[in-house]
Amino acid sequence: MGRIYFDQAGPVKPQTEEKKGMSTYHITVAGQRLSVRATHHGLLDMLPGIMRDGGQGNAGVARMIAAEAFKVYTVASYRHLHAVRLIQARMRRLQGLAVLDWTHEAPSLGAPLAERRRMLLVGRNCISAEQREAACAAADLMLYLGDSGKDCAVQVGMAKAIGTPVMGIAGPLEETGLMLHNAVALWVAGPFEAISRIRRMLRCRNQADVEHDCGKCPAERVCSLAQ
Repeated sequence: MGRIYFDQAGPVKPQTEEKKGMSTYHITVAGQRLSVRATHHGLLDMLPGIMRDGGQGNAGVARMIAAEAFKVYTVASYRHLHAVRLIQARMRRLQGLAVLDWTHEAPSLGAPLAERRRMLLVGRNCISAEQREAACAAADLMLYLGDSGKDCAVQVGMAKAIGTPVMGIAGPLEETGLMLHNAVALWVAGPFEAISRIRRMLRCRNQADVEHDCGKCPAERVCSLAQ
């Protein structure tokens, strides 16, 4: 379990203890020292409560997340579970990036197939839908991995409506409809190109290595710095 600390020193970059999978954050909230337990993998679980709760503590956590990390939410069907985990593993290597991860809540691959199908159906009425709605709003970038069906298309539409930029990777045989095609700001050929564009954005954010001519930057259409 990671720890998020708030201290009088102000925000600094996260320090990771790789052996324990822990991350430490430091930030000041309203001049007070607060302590909140969290993990990158469990970050998505925090978001609905953060957004509902008007308390100073949760508001401070929300501000800390927005200030400290570039948040990427990968939208994909459960059948792309392995691909999503591989892509997210690559993204977690990038400094200053936080993954809004739904895969740890996905049905275990060790469960019988019938049980996995049942759990996915149950998800229609549980908090998972609320978590995904919160992630659409909290993300700095949504990454769509196709072909992924109607539920994922709805999330892309939500992101489009609230102004979260969407980068898309079409499935090998996917025929994107007009609405999905236009809701995605930038289509790329595959995961490696997507991660390359994300890396370019992080360079601007983390190192003040800002692209002087955003129009020439390959990530311009999904970068908030270029808006």
